[in-house]
Amino acid sequence: MEKRKKIIAAISAAIYMYLEQEALGLQTMYQVPQQPAQVLPSLPITSPWSLAGRMSLMEGRFNWQYRLCKSS
Repeated sequence: MEKRKKIIAAISAAIYMYLEQEALGLQTMYQVPQQPAQVLPSLPITSPWSLAGRMSLMEGRFNWQYRLCKSS
């Protein structure tokens, strides 16, 4: 009888620990981060010359793609 009580206590403790770990995992999964991530620009524009160069490249690519689609 004493052995059976020990087995039941061990099983109950294991189930309780498992449920507690599951609850802790769900809490950490849905927890809101304390500090929002800082979003840095991918290409910092430092001068008007660099901006003009990028715009020129984009315009050239756009015109090239437009001509390819137009002939089809």
